[in-house]
Amino acid sequence: NPFLHSITRFDLMVVENFDLFIRCRKICNTWQMREHLPCGHVGPPQNICHALQIFLHRMDKKVQVLTFFPSSDFLSIRYMMIRRLRHTRIMKLSTVVCFFALFPVIGQILSVISLNQNETSFITQQTNTKRRKPILYIHVGPPKTATTSIQSTLTHHKNELLENGILYLGKSIPRVKWVDNFPHPAYCTMYQQFSERSQKITPTCVDVLNQTLVQYYSESVRSIYANDEKEEDEGLESHKITSTHQKTGQSSVRDIIMSCEVIGIMFSSSGRERERAETALKLFASMVQDWDVRIIIGYRPYFDFVTSEFNEQWEIKPKKRKMNIWPKSGGKRVPLIQSSFDSNGKVKKGWSFSDKMLEVFSREFHNVTVFDITKPSQDGKNLVTYLFCDILESAQKACEKIATEEEGERKNVAQPLDYDMLATAAADNNLFNLTKFSRLKVGQMIQNYHENKLNLTVQDFPLKCPEVEKTEALLRLSIAKERKLFPERYSAEENDGLNSRAEERLRSLFEKRMDKKAFCNIDIEKVLKDQTWIDFFESL
Repeated sequence: NPFLHSITRFDLMVVENFDLFIRCRKICNTWQMREHLPCGHVGPPQNICHALQIFLHRMDKKVQVLTFFPSSDFLSIRYMMIRRLRHTRIMKLSTVVCFFALFPVIGQILSVISLNQNETSFITQQTNTKRRKPILYIHVGPPKTATTSIQSTLTHHKNELLENGILYLGKSIPRVKWVDNFPHPAYCTMYQQFSERSQKITPTCVDVLNQTLVQYYSESVRSIYANDEKEEDEGLESHKITSTHQKTGQSSVRDIIMSCEVIGIMFSSSGRERERAETALKLFASMVQDWDVRIIIGYRPYFDFVTSEFNEQWEIKPKKRKMNIWPKSGGKRVPLIQSSFDSNGKVKKGWSFSDKMLEVFSREFHNVTVFDITKPSQDGKNLVTYLFCDILESAQKACEKIATEEEGERKNVAQPLDYDMLATAAADNNLFNLTKFSRLKVGQMIQNYHENKLNLTVQDFPLKCPEVEKTEALLRLSIAKERKLFPERYSAEENDGLNSRAEERLRSLFEKRMDKKAFCNIDIEKVLKDQTWIDFFESL
């Protein structure tokens, strides 16, 4: 670089990334031969204090010092230089070369600590204004907002994303395991000891998480520099990442995307866990402060979220032991769905909704996007196409591949709980021998008989439904939450004293749910008085 070769003497050179560090060191060696001065270097320092102490010690011996300050230590630099080094020998500097690209604050910090600015000259050069920070996308849920579909698509297209320089870290579907065993950001920061036992991470989960993020960051910065330099000068050899995560020979990683709804659940915890969650989120935010962090939050109408969360909570799964044994043996009974929300429409106990996650993550991150999974874009794109083509930057290959694919089947579709409710009620009334069948098996037999032999649906049973006042409260709360998340949808029409089209759309969706009896359950007492069903159970 002509800029560097024009410098004849320096006392301290600050560079921002490892590639520049290597190239500047070569130039430093040239000075050494010309000036007959030893050319020492410190980098990358684990502790910025130690690096500066070495520099100050060597300065008296006329040793030129080339220092690599990793961006993860920028806050430490600011603290150290302003609070501790205000009265040190830094005033003796004659020339400081501050070579930076992404973080011009370095030059500002050096100018603050210089006690004799008339005698100290600062030579600065911002190498490329279009260079940017690495982007860290974090999809935090909440659950039941197509998270499984998104993670499945990210897993399936991780190679196309990698070709565009985007590394997927998150839940790998269908194995439901984090890619490359990456330490879980929420578990590590909130429950360190638990995470260390369950994930077998030592010495400490937080240290491993922080070190891994720093490694990814330095590699991403190098990749961005290499990519920009290749565009600026085709003759310049491009530097490639040599990370263990990058052995395929594909494009270097510049950005990362994480996806896991547990991140959103844990960091937005309330009640007794609220203080722990807030502290943990601040800790994680400090780890990723040098990234361009972009939080992604899904949204679906609140009344749909309520029913989906209820079905997920009470779903009969093998890993849910008390949902797989009969109540007489200590198992749990599925309650009525209307019991899950109060007279104001609010869920009594459950996961945080999108509005709460927006509030929580906005405290620590300025770039938070909420997208509606039922209407992701104005131009008709489906959910995954919108994510890959509109939210992710520079994902051209993945976007093109997604756009040509047919929309897949819905993932993680809930099964009706009413059949299990009928099975457990019949068991309580001793209508069949419990020792002959499992709880899951009886529910499946009821469903098969009702849907395939009788050719009926759950809606054809006698039903118990909530009062109109309760469902209206649920609708009002749903409208209020959507207005908070998408104020632009409501503002124009409401200023004219009219209901907005967004509200009319939401009311229309709610009416469809009411028509499908989404908030109703089987009236068990009436069904078990039906001789047809008595005969069915006695025949088992």
